[in-house]
Amino acid sequence: MKINSLEKTSELKLVSIKDIDIKDKEFLITFPLRSDTLINSIKEIGIITPIILRDMQNRYQIISGFKRVFACRELDIKSIKAIVHSKNDLKDKEAFYLNFYENLTLRSFNIVEKAMILNNLFERIKIDTKEYKKKFLPLLGLDFNKKQLKDFFGLLDLDEKIKTYIVEENISLKNILQWMRFTKKEQKDIYRFILPLRLSSNKLREVLLFLEEICQRDKISVKDIIDCIEIQDVLNNMNITVSQRSSKIRDLLKRKRFPQLTSMEKSFADIIKDLKLPKGIIFRSPEYFEEKEFSIEFKIKNKEELKRVSRALLNMSEKEKISELFKMS
Repeated sequence: MKINSLEKTSELKLVSIKDIDIKDKEFLITFPLRSDTLINSIKEIGIITPIILRDMQNRYQIISGFKRVFACRELDIKSIKAIVHSKNDLKDKEAFYLNFYENLTLRSFNIVEKAMILNNLFERIKIDTKEYKKKFLPLLGLDFNKKQLKDFFGLLDLDEKIKTYIVEENISLKNILQWMRFTKKEQKDIYRFILPLRLSSNKLREVLLFLEEICQRDKISVKDIIDCIEIQDVLNNMNITVSQRSSKIRDLLKRKRFPQLTSMEKSFADIIKDLKLPKGIIFRSPEYFEEKEFSIEFKIKNKEELKRVSRALLNMSEKEKISELFKMS
């Protein structure tokens, strides 16, 4: 049976909320279930689009509309409009496709929902590899091989709070996979650690990497690291902004991960400060101080500015501090 012919075997009716089996999440591809926006919308104008149910004889199974049903329960709404299909007329594969395509036309899927969809397709619907690659991956904006897909499914096992955080903060898949490298307990410790920091994607990637490498090198846990006095002092300092707090935390972790490099960076910064470079001249160190070459950047608008920069560079070359700089690489 084609999906577009299902309307001939369905019935629009008013269904009692208590007759809907909310424990049956066989076709759930929505995360998270609670939506303040939807609840407020229902308060104002009610439910516009009917949900889709399957009549299982002694109960109704939700095919599409989980959020609407849960919102109605919270608002103590007793009944809801539904398009009802019989169990015999709507098979599992058709029901899943109906749910998927209805949602696809109404909204975009977040990263957790994409994992839920693909997991359903593989574990229950048993689609073949050709259909998965040619049809569903492009529709979901994904490009995976089988090994990557297995890693991707791992995010479904994350703690519910972590998954909610991932969705709300739009965490990248690369950072999610890095997070999943930790134990279940450590994943939760990291969640509690980063929750108040509002880290950017790049800073989160660095923090996760630093934590993993410090744990491996020093044979300690994530909790051992984040419970240290230095980090706790920063986390509890309410006199600085969230942005300042996250930057300080990142710098502390970097210092713990690369103590020698951090020391060299501080020495470099102190020397540059002592050189008192004119505004507009930037002196850059080699990455990780592994190369011998330093770089100097400046911008000029005319011949006079070029002369000014030239004099400044010549003056800098005659200072003793510049010799200390070249000994660092």
